[in-house]
Amino acid sequence: MATVFEIRGTCPDSDVARHAARAAFDVVDRLEQTLSRFIENSDISRINHLAAGESTIVGYETMQCLQLARVMYDE
Repeated sequence: MATVFEIRGTCPDSDVARHAARAAFDVVDRLEQTLSRFIENSDISRINHLAAGESTIVGYETMQCLQLARVMYDE
């Protein structure tokens, strides 16, 4: 998504905090592979390259993101 992500939190146990931050970055990395327009085979890149009337299969997170974007657009 061509941006910088930062995680801030407070936790008295540094091992728990490190584990939670790593898990959050793992989710961001997974979503990056799916939603980034800069990654050639991501769902979003494939959608962007469709001709009118064409379709493609996308992942669950992509569909959720698109549906939420539609709700926000409508509002």
